[in-house]
Amino acid sequence: MKISTAEKALYISYNSDLGPYSAGLGYVYRLSSNGTLTNITPPWVTANSLTPGYGGLALDAQHPGTLMVAAMNLWWPDVQIFRSNNSVSRNSMRIAFHSLTETGGNLVCDLGFCGWFSKNILYL
Repeated sequence: MKISTAEKALYISYNSDLGPYSAGLGYVYRLSSNGTLTNITPPWVTANSLTPGYGGLALDAQHPGTLMVAAMNLWWPDVQIFRSNNSVSRNSMRIAFHSLTETGGNLVCDLGFCGWFSKNILYL
């Protein structure tokens, strides 16, 4: 859970299972100060018949309405990180990271600053 004071909203990432090999069904919600609960779960997941849980929720304090969330416990197609700059619309949740070779055009992976890390480690 994260609170955006600028938006007066609470963000919740949810998993129905504990894992470690499944996070069960997952959702991402936004609860506004007027009590409106909005499902902002990335539509990419349901369009691809996947049912991950979600974690790693992050809000950008300098750009209210911008958030990122990571899908959990998917063995394939690897890790997915989703980003949105419109926190009230689930259709704005776009894939930001899929693998080190496919970033969805929303992320630059630069590990040149620390040569001791392999390309299997990612910093956002």
